[in-house]
Amino acid sequence: MENYRLHKLIFLKDLNGLKAELGDYTPENPCPEINQLDLHGQTPLTLAITTGFNEAVPLLIENGASVLTKNSAGWNPFQEATSYGSREIMAEILRKQKDELVQWFNEKGQRACKAFSNSLEDFYIEMNWKFDSWIPLVNKLCPSDKYKIWKKGTSLRIDTTLVGFENLKWIIGDVSVIFYVNEETDEPNLYIVDRKNKIYQRIFPRSEIPTTDEALAETISLNLKTPIVSNPSLPIEKLKLTRVQTGWWNKEDKYEKVGQYYTSVWSLSNVEINTVTRNEHVTEIKKLEKEKEEEEKKKNIEKRQQEIEQRTRRLQKKLSDSTLKALKDMKVSSPTKSEPNEENIAEENKNDESKEESKEEEKKEEEEEKKEEIHVKTMDESIKKLESGKNIKNPDSKDVENYVNSMKDTWDVMTSNVYLPPPPPSEIQFEDYFFLEKPGYIHLGRKQEIEESKLKFKAVLWVSNQESSIKDPEFVDGTKPLPVRPFPMKLEQLYPVLDILGFGSNSHINTLNEVLSASLPEGFPVQIEIPVFNIFSALISFDNYTTEYEIGEDHFKVPFDEYKPGVIISKLSDEETDVNAVASATP
Repeated sequence: MENYRLHKLIFLKDLNGLKAELGDYTPENPCPEINQLDLHGQTPLTLAITTGFNEAVPLLIENGASVLTKNSAGWNPFQEATSYGSREIMAEILRKQKDELVQWFNEKGQRACKAFSNSLEDFYIEMNWKFDSWIPLVNKLCPSDKYKIWKKGTSLRIDTTLVGFENLKWIIGDVSVIFYVNEETDEPNLYIVDRKNKIYQRIFPRSEIPTTDEALAETISLNLKTPIVSNPSLPIEKLKLTRVQTGWWNKEDKYEKVGQYYTSVWSLSNVEINTVTRNEHVTEIKKLEKEKEEEEKKKNIEKRQQEIEQRTRRLQKKLSDSTLKALKDMKVSSPTKSEPNEENIAEENKNDESKEESKEEEKKEEEEEKKEEIHVKTMDESIKKLESGKNIKNPDSKDVENYVNSMKDTWDVMTSNVYLPPPPPSEIQFEDYFFLEKPGYIHLGRKQEIEESKLKFKAVLWVSNQESSIKDPEFVDGTKPLPVRPFPMKLEQLYPVLDILGFGSNSHINTLNEVLSASLPEGFPVQIEIPVFNIFSALISFDNYTTEYEIGEDHFKVPFDEYKPGVIISKLSDEETDVNAVASATP
């Protein structure tokens, strides 16, 4: 029975106990349990993240915990930290993730180098791609491509014109992928060369993947406001391989000729690409933003109410002053009418002047109020136009300019510092997790909001082997003395080539690689038909294989003197602006 000592200390949030347990180990000689899955599919690192034990995260990473190792549900530590919402832990994982990706890049190059070394045979082969679509108008625009592949010793070169497919557009170019071993350092090197634009891009080796604190902050905020999407998975165990048959009554296994090779036709059914999306952190942030918006509205309403109260008090004061003046101006009526004298005339003139002054003051106040109302109304209209993206009549207004600057500053703060509070603690207790619950995946962090999408399709394979070769009708009829031998290349020789081709760029190559990883019949699939995107399918065929092609060493040289360094595939760029690709990269 497994002990799960690290997992138990993490669940209990015993930092001192965890330090003592890891004290005898080093990153070079890590604890055997450091990346082990417990009975509920969590690594020590993902368990620490989902239980909010933040103090344990840097300790585990320092002692060799991998930030690329996923739990049994397929989620890596960065994705779990995104769901939990801890910016500090996300930054910690991102920094370490970059270091591990550098190591992964280099290890992948070493594996490819070893695979090429084990294959003593040098060769040239062509891989033809014909794309099609079930949409009538789109299928006329589908391109075709030919990969020309040279392999000599530990060097590989692949020339292609179809760079990829992005935003419903085919990206066409004149690109070479060059893999070789540096004679001075004895390290594998991988470059992509754009011969049309005369630039080259180094893929590995990489000493580091640089970034800045500002770029990290932006990446974290973007991830917090973006759904978490799993890498599409292909359940190999569900695949079903059957022979395609022909005929109505007496059904027979189907054979077809592809190029110069006679092949058996196979159907690969139950091919299902599963993609899982998590939205719980996005939902929570939207909820917080809505609450903040409601709070701002409430503040604005209160501010308006204060303005109304101030205006009301001014009107009341004005009314009171007018009433007092009217009372002072009133005279006490006498029973007999007195003759006007100089004193009375002077007093009446004084009262008349006072009335005129009062009227003028009232008029000025009314004009000031009208101006204020017009100003407020103009400001409101200007702000509304600004918020809706329209031009305003008076863009030089200082008030409007200040408003724009304040809004910009607020937006900058929001985009660079999106904050998500932690979820409530899980109700699952220590005894339940380790002793009472049945084995199986358990999530302890923020309650998940999951959407699943499944794409089902069939694949067709034309396989060349000894059995299919002797079924060639020309051989059976005696036209040929001997059948053409099966396709001479072995599938094992193709895997490292596809590994290099699908290095973060071509999703259709990765789909092909996954299909070929299934248990296929003996022989070589000289032709394969598979869907590669939602609306596209591809017919891939292999042809012109030869081991007699004369390949010079210059064929694998990168033209450093003639070309300039640049970015051809942004996903694999060293530029700091591409830090987002690192956040979602999962080898």
